[in-house]
Amino acid sequence: MKKNILIVSVLLIIDGCNNSKEKTPPAPGSVVVSVIDDVTDKHTLRPLADPLLHLYRCNDNPDEECLFLRREISDRMLTPASYCRLADGKSTAKENKENDPQYRKRNVIAFYERVRQILGESNQREDTIYSLNNSECFRTIGSELTLLAANSCTQNYLAIFSDLNEKSDLYDVYNHAPVAKEIENIILENDLFPEKMDKITVFFVFSPKDREQDKQYNLIASVFKKLIESKGGRVIIQASNSSYNL
Repeated sequence: MKKNILIVSVLLIIDGCNNSKEKTPPAPGSVVVSVIDDVTDKHTLRPLADPLLHLYRCNDNPDEECLFLRREISDRMLTPASYCRLADGKSTAKENKENDPQYRKRNVIAFYERVRQILGESNQREDTIYSLNNSECFRTIGSELTLLAANSCTQNYLAIFSDLNEKSDLYDVYNHAPVAKEIENIILENDLFPEKMDKITVFFVFSPKDREQDKQYNLIASVFKKLIESKGGRVIIQASNSSYNL
């Protein structure tokens, strides 16, 4: 199931990393920052551009390849995705026909501005969150992890802004109190996660409104953490969108 729900346009990430390595000498690094934003969740935290852009560390590695992706959790398994890419330094140097010493810097700035535009437009659009009958959290997160695990990029970061409250044919936390073992079995039995996630760091970002919501969120997030880390990934659960500490 998970392979069938990957968005075709998103596969450009895999091509971008693989093709750049085939056509040019190895770049200093290739970094993907992916954001999953739950439009079914009336959460107070939204993805802010600047803290996410710090994950690229372009000041330290100005020639790295940078990729950004945003997709949504909604009532559907197939959802639109926004994508932009900054080629590695050696690739952009070939395009610098006038030997502009600021050419690479201008490319970095343009990439950053495009990321800010994508997130700014989506945050404004989702200010008024509408009610949906379903919430496809598990499949959406699983397919994004599968995508990141399949590429050849050096580092992959996934920031998930969601209460993780699934309501689908897989599970319904609204009519059934979540049970950790049940959720784990559903993810494993439906083969939602990739086998290897050693190059992936996942940030679960959520600010619960009360103790009850805090308890439920941590139960579900802990299941994800257990399964991701068992495959070599790294998981950070946090209640702030202002920074991502590695």
